[in-house]
Amino acid sequence: MSKPLNVVIDISHHDGNVNLAKAKEDGILGVIQKATQGQTFKDPTYQRNRQKAKDAGLLWGAYHFGTGSDGLKQAQHCLDTVGNNPRTLLALDFEPNPTGPSMDLVTHINGETGRFPGFYSGHYIKQLLGTSTDPILAECWFWLAPGRGIASGASGRLAIATCCCSLMGRTNRLVALSSRPDSSSSALT
Repeated sequence: MSKPLNVVIDISHHDGNVNLAKAKEDGILGVIQKATQGQTFKDPTYQRNRQKAKDAGLLWGAYHFGTGSDGLKQAQHCLDTVGNNPRTLLALDFEPNPTGPSMDLVTHINGETGRFPGFYSGHYIKQLLGTSTDPILAECWFWLAPGRGIASGASGRLAIATCCCSLMGRTNRLVALSSRPDSSSSALT
């Protein structure tokens, strides 16, 4: 096995059949998989890849691609799909679409799980916030995916997820993305 690369790959049904055992051999630490979108879509590869990641010993995360529909219904759909396992890293993909997802999605996930999801966005959130701050976002860790990278042994090009939690002073929210051999450490402290 290669030395861990300290990176996590971002996958979805668009990536086809990803060899997660090979990704682990190549030093990948974990996976953030698209689980849901809007109020009804479930990524058809989510459950299969979740099992493959578990079998390979990879850390696991799930993200919801938010849309402009009801945030509470989207949050519940996501939680119904991924469950409430404290070892599953949760994130919201917040990108431009009809009106953007509601912050109700973030607060509902926090209310149901006791933890704020990660927040993935780019220029869109900068445009919405301008120079202001948001007290809800201040509780989230931020996930940055600056481009596409290649995970050797996987089919096609996969995004290498760079999680940057030093923003807003939330470095403690990313323990799940580093290798912690001692089981006394919580994955999401």
